[in-house]
Amino acid sequence: MVMEIKRQFDANPNLLIPNHPDRPDYDACISISTDASLREMVLPGALVMLSPILCGVGFGVRCVTGLLAGGIASGVQMAISSSNTGGAWDNAKKYISKGAMDGIIAKEEPETVIGGKVATKKSQIFKAAVTGDTVGDPLKDTSGPALNILMKLMAIISVVFAPLFLAVNDGGGYISYFIDASPASAAFTTNLAVGSLGVTGVANPTVSNLFVATIFLAGALAGMSGLFISQRIHAPPRSMVLRESLKKPLLVCKTETIEGSPLDQPFRAAYSPIAA
Repeated sequence: MVMEIKRQFDANPNLLIPNHPDRPDYDACISISTDASLREMVLPGALVMLSPILCGVGFGVRCVTGLLAGGIASGVQMAISSSNTGGAWDNAKKYISKGAMDGIIAKEEPETVIGGKVATKKSQIFKAAVTGDTVGDPLKDTSGPALNILMKLMAIISVVFAPLFLAVNDGGGYISYFIDASPASAAFTTNLAVGSLGVTGVANPTVSNLFVATIFLAGALAGMSGLFISQRIHAPPRSMVLRESLKKPLLVCKTETIEGSPLDQPFRAAYSPIAA
């Protein structure tokens, strides 16, 4: 984002002039933000969608029940905490900006008192509140509400794939094939919440059910792995991006302007790039 803004300033220095008719390319910045958001959400989205499927196929329907119960309980707690924490940080910045702490700021930072008035926004207390609000806004506006989608998505995926879970050893999961049918092993599987296993034996599933479940898991893993590897291959290394951004100076032009001056007046200095 910073490099794109710098490129636009390099290409058109008039963007630094207030009230100039030339407008920035907002679509390019929006595209960068959107692409980065979608790219970073691939792995969290895969975790939410694949967790119920892997638990149901590998460990049975009872394990999926425990996963959903734990996801809902932890999700509600995290959502409430994120909303309250983000709101507290946001309100703290607004509280300080209204001047409610000017007395403390004047006492702790006397250099901010100019002409008998406290420059609140120049104080370190207000800057710390702005830093907290930078974290607080995403917490209360995005992270907290997004946990609601997480809980709903896990539940819907579990319902949709319930027939697949039941097709693997009547809901026992693949793990039931590696456990003996003795009383001790039956108690062990009960503690693990691995499907309904009998003490006398385990019914052999049909080959078609195993084949369908195996093909589904292999396809899902192959698809997600290919997508992840492709993104890593095409994305430039972060060290290279940092080196490229440091080759050019951040300040590329100098302007002299007066707010509200007519555009036909030569109030701007000539554009002169600073040598690297």
